Amino acid sequence: MEKKLHVGSSVLYRYKDLNYRLWYAIAELVDNASQSYIENKKVLDSRNEAFEVKIGFENGEELVIHDNAYGMDEKDIDGLLELGKTKEKSSSGVQRSEFGMGLKTGGFWLGSKIEVHTKKHNSPKGFHFILDIDAIASGKPIVFNENTQHNSGVSFTNIKITGHHKTFSSYDISQTKKVLSSIYNKDIEEGKMIIKWKNTPLEPYKRSVYEIDGRKLKWDLDFDINGKRVTGFVALLKQYEPGRNDGSGRVNAGFSVGRNGRNVQCFPKWYKPTSVYGQDDGSNDRVNQRIFGHLEFDNQFGVSHTKDMLIFSGDEEEILHKKLASLCAEAKHMCDNGGLYSRGSKKKGLSKISKDETKSKLNTPEMEEIISGGLEFLDDDEATDDANSYVNDIT
Repeated sequence: MEKKLHVGSSVLYRYKDLNYRLWYAIAELVDNASQSYIENKKVLDSRNEAFEVKIGFENGEELVIHDNAYGMDEKDIDGLLELGKTKEKSSSGVQRSEFGMGLKTGGFWLGSKIEVHTKKHNSPKGFHFILDIDAIASGKPIVFNENTQHNSGVSFTNIKITGHHKTFSSYDISQTKKVLSSIYNKDIEEGKMIIKWKNTPLEPYKRSVYEIDGRKLKWDLDFDINGKRVTGFVALLKQYEPGRNDGSGRVNAGFSVGRNGRNVQCFPKWYKPTSVYGQDDGSNDRVNQRIFGHLEFDNQFGVSHTKDMLIFSGDEEEILHKKLASLCAEAKHMCDNGGLYSRGSKKKGLSKISKDETKSKLNTPEMEEIISGGLEFLDDDEATDDANSYVNDIT
């Protein structure tokens, strides 16, 4: 006896329970747009129009994502409507859209309706359709409307998601902008893509390298793991400076992990191998405040379907840890013993008169014990600078 496995359309209801965050769900749609641009870069660049993805919430109830990449025709839409369709290997060597799931998983995680307007470059027709979970689950057909009023050279995809399953706070949105600027850091920095939140372009997430006498404390890496290539660098973060976000501190330490030219692991959860940073997720020592870098993995390495972590096979991660421990040895030594990071506030000190006046108030055994005891336990450059600044402000 033989039977076939049938997948009911009601499985779409479960997508809202996937392990996404707002930024990863949106990144699925940005990946589709950037893949469309990468595969058709030569044609699209001839328009003298920068590739742009515009994102924003409208009325707090609609998430809209618009791109001016290559767009879709009827054949492309047929492929989109097939769940998990295997993507053809891109001739560009970059495969950001690879599982045939992103629009559906990311979109239905966000809301129950996905409305799409799209037009392919040099195609005479544009299309409009709505993917509605309730309608699909009840067996209703998806209705397509055609539009022939567009200029043939125009191409775009406009996606609107409504019926949200979750309420997103101002913190969620603020964090999403930061994470997207970290995921697509390279594209933004190199001018390959403009990502706007509403009308404001996102700036690339920046972490700066420590420089001494014109030399950057940065070491390139390029090695092999069972026939698969890893490139990138390890470096020391520049000294923390009040008012700047690109220097030393736990928030910036760790490796960004890239694949297909976009980051899989990045802010706010960098990759911290235990062979370099000690315990899982690191601790609060100097290594965990000062060492950072980037690891770019080739396409042979697997990735989770939410694209938030690599999937290692066999002993790959063990080999990676050993290689990184060796490659980071000099950085770790300089980090602990190089005398590179000065402590204390860099603000202008108190005047002599102010010092004399406050000394009589503060220079008592009780106050000395409170101040010194409060600062002794701090082992973070940023925290120590802030604490010293706070003490200065009080005095």
